[in-house]
Amino acid sequence: MREIITEITRYMREHVDRGISIEELADRYGYSKFHFSREFKKAIGVTPNEYWAALRMERSISELGRSGSIVNAHLKTGYRSTGTFVSSFQKNTGFTPGGYREEIQKLSIWKDAKNYEEKSDVIYTHYSFDKKNPAAFQKHALSVVCNLPEDFKGLLFLGMFSKPMPNEPPIVGKAMTKTSGRFVIDRIPNGEYYALVCAIKRDANPLTYFLPKNWLRDLDRTPHVFPLEADTEIELTLREELSTDPAIPINPVKLLVDAIRKKDR
Repeated sequence: MREIITEITRYMREHVDRGISIEELADRYGYSKFHFSREFKKAIGVTPNEYWAALRMERSISELGRSGSIVNAHLKTGYRSTGTFVSSFQKNTGFTPGGYREEIQKLSIWKDAKNYEEKSDVIYTHYSFDKKNPAAFQKHALSVVCNLPEDFKGLLFLGMFSKPMPNEPPIVGKAMTKTSGRFVIDRIPNGEYYALVCAIKRDANPLTYFLPKNWLRDLDRTPHVFPLEADTEIELTLREELSTDPAIPINPVKLLVDAIRKKDR
C-alpha cells in the first residue's frame, strides 16, 4: 500500500464530503476492509476512520471560515447528523460552530495573535498535564529545529501528540515568532509522542489564522519515548500541505491565545 498511499489519501481528501465507508474505499483499491485498515495504519500511523474524522473536521473549519455558513460546514463534510457535527466541532476547537463563526467575526483571537507577533523574544507554552508532577521532569531534552522559508514572518508552533495526528490538544504545545527556531522539550510525562510543527504567515487577513490549508507544516513520524535515554535533536522543514499529511482539526492560534490570557490573569 505504501506505493499508492498518496493516491489513496488524495482520493479521501477529494471526496471528504461524500461520507464514503471504509468498505467502499477498501474495495476500490482491491483490499478487504481488515487488510486495508491494517496497511493504512502502517503507512500513515492512524486508522482510516481517524484520518477521515480529522479531514472532515479540518474541512468543516475551513468551510465555516470561508462562507460563514454552519449548514454548509455540516453538509459539505460528510457528517450524517447535526448532533455529531456540533459535538465533534466543539471537542476539536473548543467552540460550537456558531461560537467559532462569532470568534472569527469579532476578531478577538486574531487581535491577540497579532499583538503576540510583535514579541519575538517570548515563547508561550501550553500544557495538557499537571506540570507540577515530579514525573514530568526529565533528565534529557528533545530539541526540535524548525527550518522555514527565508522570507517567513509569522507564528511558529510545535505540538507533541500521542498519535501522528493532531486530533486533540498536544501534551505540550509551544509557540514563537522567530523566523526559524529551536524548541526545547525538557519536561514531559512518560509516554510515546510525535512532533508536529506548523507555521502561519503574518497576514492582514484574519481568515489566514483560521484556515488550515494556509498553514505550513511538517510531522516527524518517528515516535519519541519519554523519558529519553539521551539528549535528542530532530530537524523538521516547514512546507505546504501534502495529501499524506495529517489534517489539523485543532487551532494552534487559539491554544496560544488561551496560554497568553491565562498567563496575563
